[in-house]
Amino acid sequence: NSIAPRAGSELFFVFTKKQNLYRSHHSMSHECLLLYFYADWCGSCQTMQTVMDRLKDKIPENTEVVKIDLDKNHKLASIYQIRSVPAFILLKSGKEKWRKSGIMTACELEQIILQYNN
Repeated sequence: NSIAPRAGSELFFVFTKKQNLYRSHHSMSHECLLLYFYADWCGSCQTMQTVMDRLKDKIPENTEVVKIDLDKNHKLASIYQIRSVPAFILLKSGKEKWRKSGIMTACELEQIILQYNN
């Protein structure tokens, strides 16, 4: 049971504006979004999958993690100016609050999510 986008989440990836990405999620009552950009060929991303699996049970209900395949979503990666993976962007109320590239621990990600969830 990994943190893969839910059924219908593919719609997020066809939007070309940040606001549209947020609006589609906001209607699902998720106040915070953690965008997780990854690539199948990325060794660090494969390492992060274990971390993301640990994280899924620790995040608040009003937060959703959206896993975005860099190779299948070039336009969205370009909009968010993703230069390397793994990359994380936290959106709250449609606004970018935090971003980081590279490997992180589940504890670090949880702390970031909780910090902006209050």
